Amino acid sequence: MQIMQTQIHALEQKVNSQELRNAEKDSEIRALRKQVEQTSQDLTSLPAYDFLKEVKLSGYMAATLTENFDNPSTQANLLRTFDINAHSFNTEAFKLTLQKDPTEASRAGFRVDIFGGRTARLLGFATANTPVGTNNLGNFELEQAYVTYKADVGKGLDLYAGKFVTLLGAEVLESPLNYNISRSILFGFAIPFTHTGLRATYAFNDKWNATVGVNNGWDNEDENNHGFSYEGRLAWVPSDKFNIAVNTIYGPELAGNEADKRGVLDVVATWKPTEKLTLLGNFDWGQQHNAPFDLNGDGIPEFRQTATWTGAALVANYDFTNRFGLAVRGEYFEDRQGFRTGLRQNAWEYTITPHYQLTPKLLTRVEMRGDYSDMKYFLRSQTPNRHQETILGEVVYLF
Repeated sequence: MQIMQTQIHALEQKVNSQELRNAEKDSEIRALRKQVEQTSQDLTSLPAYDFLKEVKLSGYMAATLTENFDNPSTQANLLRTFDINAHSFNTEAFKLTLQKDPTEASRAGFRVDIFGGRTARLLGFATANTPVGTNNLGNFELEQAYVTYKADVGKGLDLYAGKFVTLLGAEVLESPLNYNISRSILFGFAIPFTHTGLRATYAFNDKWNATVGVNNGWDNEDENNHGFSYEGRLAWVPSDKFNIAVNTIYGPELAGNEADKRGVLDVVATWKPTEKLTLLGNFDWGQQHNAPFDLNGDGIPEFRQTATWTGAALVANYDFTNRFGLAVRGEYFEDRQGFRTGLRQNAWEYTITPHYQLTPKLLTRVEMRGDYSDMKYFLRSQTPNRHQETILGEVVYLF
């Protein structure tokens, strides 16, 4: 009996000791929680905390496969913008966007878009033909970098300063935002990609808005002559089913030559007749006064001539389900003097792109495309040919 009482007493001491330790731990935990709460309050009181809450991070990653059935000896697809390799897997693009939109409470904002991969390298080539500009030709390219301010004027005047994408065109540089994998001929050969300068946008009401700007011209981060280019847009949005915009840019674009001007008139219209069907139309007319033609490739033009180019494209996209859809594009492009494509020709193309959304973040697409010309512009192996047939595949993850 005595032994049992001794054992019970020993157990009671252990229990009391454990309870004391538990109480001490609870006290430590309460102290840590209080410290964490105080630290959180200190962090949320910092000005940087409110700023970071307003910054949005987004982007995507795209991988592609390109196959040219004509097997050109140059291993190059012609009349293309980014899918230029005839037989290749590609890390097409890694896109990262940091953005803070201006608000009534905080009227200043900014946006930075950085491309990686093949898209970045090819965007670098857009400025490589001038003595100034990005010229990095590397794996990363600054697509956009601008600050913005919402001025308290009327319904709000949005001001932009820096580098931004062009107003022109029905398609954009970001692949998943287009209905097709490949870009249209108009996108690659009729209009610029980016501008560096100043831009202002004003919404007169819910249906009409306008944009004007002054910049360094076509794809130039630095001015390549002593003259600026001027841009403008007038947009009409009568409903959520239809909108149309008339865009233009005009100014000197030739390096070291501010006398000879280049202008483009661009019209883009979108119509959504049903919930599943979207129609997109695009028309371009462009002209370069006294365009230089270097036939020998020695950098010295043999003659100069005013060059004109014209084109039109139509895209139809039908979503059969919330995951599966089909996009079809047809277009025609006339390069009368050969200034944009390197050969006097009339070209046209068709594109068929079924797309399937595996998950809300994962997009898969396959594309069949045929390019045609009234001249022997393409190659079948080593033989000049009037057409080109390709197939593309793409996987895109969005975040």
